[in-house]
Amino acid sequence: LEDGVFAADQKYFALMNGELNHLTALTHSIEAMDLQVDRDHNGDAASAVADWLENACDRWEGLFQKRSLALELTFADSLRTRQLALPQQALRHIADNLLSNMVRYADDGRPCRIAVTSSEPTHLKVAMTNGAGGLANDAVPFLFDRFFRASSSRTREGHGHSSGLGLAIVRQLCIKNGGSVDAALVDGDLSIVLRLPLVQTQ
Repeated sequence: LEDGVFAADQKYFALMNGELNHLTALTHSIEAMDLQVDRDHNGDAASAVADWLENACDRWEGLFQKRSLALELTFADSLRTRQLALPQQALRHIADNLLSNMVRYADDGRPCRIAVTSSEPTHLKVAMTNGAGGLANDAVPFLFDRFFRASSSRTREGHGHSSGLGLAIVRQLCIKNGGSVDAALVDGDLSIVLRLPLVQTQ
């Protein structure tokens, strides 16, 4: 702009805004990679299952509506108040990265679902599922690799860049906190399945 190469018009400012948003997201991703997730030192209070997921859905509802995607959250009443043994900041990063991935890649006209079950006494199971017709089966094992992007054609127009770090961050945060994450593609639906530790009651 200073050299007069580009005109200061709406189109160029929109491009600048998109690139700045991408850099901001990438910076946050790198910060998340370096998160200290030792629960004994971060001072975070435990988060209830319902609070974590309902707050996350509230934050992302507008973007899902903009894409005309239905976001469904289901869990048993008995799990609403169970406490997750992860730092609140780590939980927010996990939810935001997964919902960002979902709203970016989900197939139009198919529901996006978050289903919560207690898979075992010590851990909570969370499955996040959306239509992924453009995803190849042979790409699934690499989804959690850093900087892996299955296909640039899968990114919906107007939904920003993918850094290829989101799912890698999710995996790192899950593992460092005693959990796990896996992916499966069944009949065109991609399911990201989290296994997260619960606070144990005496």
